[in-house]
Amino acid sequence: RTPEEMAGLSAYDVHDEVGKVQFAAHMARARAGDAGHDDLETMYVRRDGEPIWLLASWRPVHDDDGEVVGYLHRYTDYTERRELLAALRDRERSLAEAQAIANIGSWSWDVVDDRVVWSDQLHEMRGVPREEFDDEVDVRMPVPVAYQVAQLALDSGFRVLPPQRRHVQHH
Repeated sequence: RTPEEMAGLSAYDVHDEVGKVQFAAHMARARAGDAGHDDLETMYVRRDGEPIWLLASWRPVHDDDGEVVGYLHRYTDYTERRELLAALRDRERSLAEAQAIANIGSWSWDVVDDRVVWSDQLHEMRGVPREEFDDEVDVRMPVPVAYQVAQLALDSGFRVLPPQRRHVQHH
């Protein structure tokens, strides 16, 4: 919209019917003294009718006496990021389904933090519930092989130290 088109435009004009109800509830909370929020996901409807996702942040604006005289809203387009996150979730679901079908699991090892993460299928196969999993359980390769693999994965300026030292040094 052009600045001229924005003049006199109500926030209700950019919402669908559900969004209008949600915005009315948001304004009621604001008038009741809510201190504001950062990065709330909200859907708006463009002039051409296409929905877009925004991150909305807002704060009350006070006059010199501390009275609320308005609200400052900031909106950031979130549509592309939201679509990327949805695609990532779909791929994670596909991977989990493929692992279940093939009856294989996977795990990753954060060498720097010495933290191991198992896939859901690996938890299932090993009979270890996620909430009971100790990420320091020794599920790694034999130590010499693990350190060789980690060394290849890291830039040549890093050196993986033995477990008793539990950190990575940069040279």
